[in-house]
Amino acid sequence: MRFCDAAKMWASFIDRERGRFDIEANNRFGSAFGQVSRYLTFMTLVIGRHHSTVAAFQEAVRAEDDGWGRRTKGEPINITPLNDRVRELVWQVQLDVESFYLFAKILLGKVANAVEFYFGPGRRTCLESHDKLRRHLRAFAEQKGLTLNPGFVSQAENLQQTVVEYRDKQVEHQKNPRTTHVLGYETGGPIQMFSTKLYPTERDGQVASTDVSVLEEQLCAYLEKVIEFIEANRGCTVLKVNDSNLAQIGMSCDVPS
Repeated sequence: MRFCDAAKMWASFIDRERGRFDIEANNRFGSAFGQVSRYLTFMTLVIGRHHSTVAAFQEAVRAEDDGWGRRTKGEPINITPLNDRVRELVWQVQLDVESFYLFAKILLGKVANAVEFYFGPGRRTCLESHDKLRRHLRAFAEQKGLTLNPGFVSQAENLQQTVVEYRDKQVEHQKNPRTTHVLGYETGGPIQMFSTKLYPTERDGQVASTDVSVLEEQLCAYLEKVIEFIEANRGCTVLKVNDSNLAQIGMSCDVPS
């Protein structure tokens, strides 16, 4: 699934769910879950730009290689503009990769906020971030009498590793002044960004980003799980349901004392 498809899926969920609440809860629900839609739109734009930049970068590398080949054969080729174009696109690719991780973590945080808004805060099980959601989800569900769908917790744990920790350690809070970044790729294949160290020691290693298309699939699959989780526990929401819709809920929420 692509982000554009996930955005439609999420919007459809909002439309069919919000109608069962009274007017204030309807609007509050739309606002809370609409924040997820907002960042899904940002992610769609970022990954679209990234794919375009990668294509331009690969074409620029081919042109640069061709220029060097022709120059070694004696043609009077000016390589400088070709080198400059490649360098420009290297920066753009790195910008897109880091932007992806920054917005992906925000997206996950907005999802966690929306889940907590829908079911209400728990006791010492705050869901104010994705990290807290994946740590508190089981206890939160037990407190609220919620059914956890298969794969939800494991997907949350996986995204903590692939998105949140990379963003925190390699982008936002990377403090080592010897850190440098390079791009790694195979012709026609995905591009990864590698964090390496200048004058490396035995304790230093290199860390690679994950292909953003792989992360896109993981994030979209996670959003599906979130929707499944909410729909399986609709009767447990703290939002005020229209009296005319009470008979349509089809379940009650038995919260442990």
